[in-house]
Amino acid sequence: MPNQKRISANKSKTKSPKRDINISGSISLMKKSLLSLWMNRKFWLVFLLIYFLVDLVFVRGISGNLNIGSLRNEFTSVFSGSGSKLNASLSVLLVLMGSNSSSTTGGSSATGFFIFIFGSLAIIWSLDKLNHSNKITVKDALYNGVSPVIPFLLVIFYIGVQLIPVTIGALLYSTVKNNGIAVGGLEQSAWLIIFLLSGFWSLYMTSSSLFAPFYVTLQNQSPVKAIKAASASLTGLRFKLMGRLLTMLLSLLLAIVVVMVVGILILGNIASWLFFLISIVILPIIIGYLYQLYLEIK
Repeated sequence: MPNQKRISANKSKTKSPKRDINISGSISLMKKSLLSLWMNRKFWLVFLLIYFLVDLVFVRGISGNLNIGSLRNEFTSVFSGSGSKLNASLSVLLVLMGSNSSSTTGGSSATGFFIFIFGSLAIIWSLDKLNHSNKITVKDALYNGVSPVIPFLLVIFYIGVQLIPVTIGALLYSTVKNNGIAVGGLEQSAWLIIFLLSGFWSLYMTSSSLFAPFYVTLQNQSPVKAIKAASASLTGLRFKLMGRLLTMLLSLLLAIVVVMVVGILILGNIASWLFFLISIVILPIIIGYLYQLYLEIK
């Protein structure tokens, strides 16, 4: 009997209790995120202006913008029908996205990565301080918010490892499609399914550690403890979280496409600067959304 009690006690210790937490809907989370940013808009305007200038000087550069107007006219002449301008704008957007991802050199790409890391740290720290009604300045965020950079980088590296499956899947799918390896529709569909499954696998893995950067930054935990704490906080909630993440990403992607298509149609060459501005503004929105999720599950 004593041995049975010990065994049952050990089993109860090893089992993770299932958490029953009602996570807010995606719309509610986005509203909270945007409201938090709006209530402290002066702070975020200054912060984003500094981020914009630093990224512009050290990564993007002033020259080298695409001639959006010329590209739009070329694509318009290719397409026909009432939707030719819309199709041309979407094609220009794809070219713009591709040029921004491939135009940076190795040095500027590394610089951009570290700017992103320091910016993300400062945003997380600032969101938490402002959420607790603390008065802070951008200087405070840039000096105090980036102190746990080494543990933060280790967590980001761990998340990067979890993204290997989708990276390999995307590489295989693009290789097969571009080189004509998969000829028939059945073969192409099979490779597409493989790519989607690899993406789901990566999403499933990263969902367990996605909040580890918040634990590292806001609770001063070591990378290992932060990853374990983030995983434990999602017991029984992982699929709910994945739904919230997918909804957020798809909604933002749709909003970006709509804004950029209108911008390409109306602004012409200035649309490339609009795309750059959106890439800056979108960062605190995404992190703010994740921070609202973090507050509900921690």
